Amino acid sequence: MENLALHLPNILIAQLFILASLMDIKEHVLLLQMIKDKKIPFPEIAMWGGIALKIIAGFGLLYIPTVEISAYALIIFTAIATVIFDAFWKKPEAERPLCFVQFCTMFAVIGGLFGLVA
Repeated sequence: MENLALHLPNILIAQLFILASLMDIKEHVLLLQMIKDKKIPFPEIAMWGGIALKIIAGFGLLYIPTVEISAYALIIFTAIATVIFDAFWKKPEAERPLCFVQFCTMFAVIGGLFGLVA
């Protein structure tokens, strides 16, 4: 039971990124349009690169020697993506509360990633 408690944070955070990537692949047309709407350069490369990073680093969280580099890669990716896509301060008043919660949730995930490397 002790081993499970030690590895459960890695497993839970890894599944978040891996499952999100699978959903991104399924909805890649919508995701690509969202990226284009944000005027991110090379949107196809950004999309597939982001998906690949989340899958590779997500699995990297499950293998002890790669936890640190994987967590730092996901911290950087998540911080940038959150500021770009969950910018609650740019949303209409009616959408702001939900976007603020999403923004805070993603930074809580970043906190969890920092916990994995502490």
